[in-house]
Amino acid sequence: MLSLSWVLGIISAGALGYICDVERVIQYIFRNCMSALRRLFHRTANADEKSPSSNDIAQMLDLLVLSLSAGLSFDYSVAMYCSQYDNRLSRDLSEALFSWQIGFYTRVEALEQLAQTYNNRAFDRFVQCVVESIELGP
Repeated sequence: MLSLSWVLGIISAGALGYICDVERVIQYIFRNCMSALRRLFHRTANADEKSPSSNDIAQMLDLLVLSLSAGLSFDYSVAMYCSQYDNRLSRDLSEALFSWQIGFYTRVEALEQLAQTYNNRAFDRFVQCVVESIELGP
């Protein structure tokens, strides 16, 4: 549930958009939306859960490989994984996907930030492969 101060902050930020830098207002709103989404996604998460299990990563890779080989886009494949599984990896990937889809971060930036928070070699290798693929292009 949104708090009154948060709603007033959005309204005042929107009103300020006519007066000041619109980009700052959008960043302010996005930061608040992301923190609200983060609280919503992590409400059911275990507090001790610091990084994804190797099983979670294996499931994600299997689903991505299958969907990419079927001709689906990377974004759609990630979204499909996030919708089918309820674990920390799926919630964090969903947040990262949202951030690069709206242009707040690039795909590379979002995935690298996620890899830094996990400190997991398997996920680091996955991110490195995605970054290399993006750099090499289609």
